This record gives sequence, C-alpha cells and structure tokens, in this order.
Amino acid sequence: MTPPEVKIYTSNHGGLSTDQIVELAASKIMYVSDDAPPVIKDQAIAFRARMMNILTEYVHLARREERATISATLEKHGHSDVAKMIRSI
Repeated sequence: MTPPEVKIYTSNHGGLSTDQIVELAASKIMYVSDDAPPVIKDQAIAFRARMMNILTEYVHLARREERATISATLEKHGHSDVAKMIRSI
C-alpha cells in the first residue's frame, strides 16, 4: 500500500481558502489507495467527493457565523462602521 501524500498549503495576503481547508480535512479523514480494487476505489472516490461537498458547505457556514459573531461584538462596542465592513466580506 502506498502511503498518503503529504500536502502543504501556503497563502498570500490572507488565510487559507475554503477549498484548501476542505482538502486538508479530507486528507486527514480519508485516504483512497491507488492499490485498491477498481470497484472499491471508485466507490471511495465518489464518497470522498460527497464528503468534500459537505465539508465545503460547513466551512462556508462556519466562516459566515464567525463574521456574524465578530460583527455583533463590534456593534455592541460601538464600532458599527467596522462591523459593517466585516459583514460585507
């Protein structure tokens, strides 16, 4: 069995993208062996794709909720101008 590949992501001018985060999580959750029988490998690849779609939805949700929490905290402390900018991201 071939060991899973190591992936390294970097970013410029900000954090990792949603796709990068999802790929990192998916690679920790599931590895599809190149040596797997074709039928099993095809099922595993299809399952991994579905899992990545679900992870993408929840990473987007987590990011929106974090922005909402930050915006609410800023509003609470009288920084409505900054809160508005955060909400617009």
